[in-house]
Amino acid sequence: MLTNLRKRVEGLTSLLAKPLCRLGVHPNWITLSSTLVLATGLFLLTASKSLWVFITAIILSGFLDALDGAVARNCGKTSLLGSFLDSTIDRVNDFIIIASLLVLGFNEFVILVLMSAAFLTSYIRAKAESLGLRMEGVGFIERAERILLVTLVLITSAWDMFIASIILYALLILSVFTVVQRILHVKNSLSRRL
Repeated sequence: MLTNLRKRVEGLTSLLAKPLCRLGVHPNWITLSSTLVLATGLFLLTASKSLWVFITAIILSGFLDALDGAVARNCGKTSLLGSFLDSTIDRVNDFIIIASLLVLGFNEFVILVLMSAAFLTSYIRAKAESLGLRMEGVGFIERAERILLVTLVLITSAWDMFIASIILYALLILSVFTVVQRILHVKNSLSRRL
């Protein structure tokens, strides 16, 4: 769903990428800075319950995640290492964002299952694509939707923990369902090859 929104943002990131190329900014540094922003936000959330600072960090990190690819393309610095680093840092950022729910006192088991479902969703896509299958758009909850819903849980928790918990449980169910969807999609796609 939100994959289409990201494509619209590419116009803006391309405009910003050109001056960054002239300044010699390497896309891998932008990738790494997205984690630094989130880690700093999580530290401030843990130390002083600065919820809005962390939400701002999520938004800025997401923008940096889109910007690194634009800089790589515009500077002619796309590489296999950059692609690997981008995917790896995405998993680290996913961990930080979901782990922030622990700071606010949400159920630890629910958070553990959500984190497992998030990593499985990404792993299944990576493995399936290594087998030559197309996985973009398969399943209810892709990374962008998951981050948006976790952010909604965080925002809602400032006013009503009960409603925030309902949103979290809905996200958990949809995330687990997405894992099942992707497994079945891979099974059916591979079966058609036989």
